[in-house]
Amino acid sequence: MKLPDIERKHVIQFCSGLSDALPVKIPLRPLKDADQRDCFNILSEHVAEHGGSQLFGWSIWEWPSVMIEAEFHSVWKNDAGEIIDLTPKPKYFEYTIFVHDSSKVYQGRQVNNIRKPIAKGLTTKKYIETADEIYAEMNKGDLANYHGELEATPKLMRLHQKMADLQRKLMKKHGSPN
Repeated sequence: MKLPDIERKHVIQFCSGLSDALPVKIPLRPLKDADQRDCFNILSEHVAEHGGSQLFGWSIWEWPSVMIEAEFHSVWKNDAGEIIDLTPKPKYFEYTIFVHDSSKVYQGRQVNNIRKPIAKGLTTKKYIETADEIYAEMNKGDLANYHGELEATPKLMRLHQKMADLQRKLMKKHGSPN
């Protein structure tokens, strides 16, 4: 996924549905040896050690021409008031896009991403629905409180295969999400 242009109309409209705050570019300064998928624990430990505060909100990503996505996220506000993303990403970015959401607090459970199609069509719709199905399957029952790797059940394997097939179709038409 790529960073969206926060000046574009569809990005502004999408973000306005998440919170009253506007999307902002914040510097990315990943902590060395920190886990890419553990922003909430990274930030609580960092605040305890260095001060400042932990802000909750949404990291915004876009697959151009396909969809825009909000991922529940946490960033650091230092004592000088600067907001910084400390969580490592799979690839280098100078900054990230963040929408502060004061109504959200991390409660130890995963929060599903919010996705909105840009591309009109059945494949994009099915891709988003499949992502939601995977989330539901990985968080049903006691799994909602589980942290760590999950056993690949036959249903999860089918859903991931369906997702990969849909992604290939979308990439053929719209290009890579990265």
